[in-house]
Amino acid sequence: PYIDGYESIFLADDVPLEATFREKKTDAALQVANPLWVLKVRQDFPEVVGRDVGFSAWLNTRFLVDSAPFNDLRVRKAIHLVADRQQMIDSLFQGYARIQGQISPVLKRWALSEEELSQLPGYRSGRSQRQEDITAARQMFQAAGSPPLTIVFADQPFYVPGFASQFQRLLEATLGAEVKIQIRNYLQISEGLARGDLPMSWQYDNGWIDPDDWLFPFFHSRGTKNSFRYRDPQLDGMLEAQRREFVYERRRELVQEIQRYLLEKVLARLDYVTPTNLWVAWPYYRNFQPSPFFGESFR
Repeated sequence: PYIDGYESIFLADDVPLEATFREKKTDAALQVANPLWVLKVRQDFPEVVGRDVGFSAWLNTRFLVDSAPFNDLRVRKAIHLVADRQQMIDSLFQGYARIQGQISPVLKRWALSEEELSQLPGYRSGRSQRQEDITAARQMFQAAGSPPLTIVFADQPFYVPGFASQFQRLLEATLGAEVKIQIRNYLQISEGLARGDLPMSWQYDNGWIDPDDWLFPFFHSRGTKNSFRYRDPQLDGMLEAQRREFVYERRRELVQEIQRYLLEKVLARLDYVTPTNLWVAWPYYRNFQPSPFFGESFR
């Protein structure tokens, strides 16, 4: 019943991943950016075990809200409204991703449902609704003075900096904004957020377990991860109330109220999409359960 050990190989390229799996040099594998090869393997080898696994890592933008231009909610909301989450799902993940609010959809008990999110401005993808959001966003942005924007993109995985030019063109086309792009590594982004000299970033985060982990440290005035420098006594009271509530149904209501409040009144962090990992394993790998290398602590 026991194994002596296992070897985990990090390959950040779909081509060698597919090749080593097909040759059975690896026993299980997942896609990096292109899920199509996984689907082809499943088709070519019907006996393989397939798993489609959500995980709590997700793409987001963080703002520094105590100085211009992002101290103006209209600027933050305009970017939120025009950010094309469906474009991210299609171009970054070939359709294998989900929209996300302040809490990952893999935490079904606490997150706002995808049905609710998909009806909200910024998340809805119908042509007429999207045009309404873009029109409203452009008006807000112009009323806020159409400030120039500088966005710092993370350097990994490769498709994040690769998406920077698309996001830049989107903001220029929809808002008429002047946009500059910078690429930095995660250490540089973390240090910049801590110092308070990085006004807008675009990167991954890993995700956590309890809803308090997702909300209190980031959005409470005394939160240890409040790199936004956001202060809101009403929100503080809501965050403290969910900590005191031990009845699940009532706490769930409070947690969802906080998420709606963040979407309507705060938008210090814009949450975009979370990918789905497509795995394959050869059938001799008994009881296969895929483990993403990050973003699985919610289990």
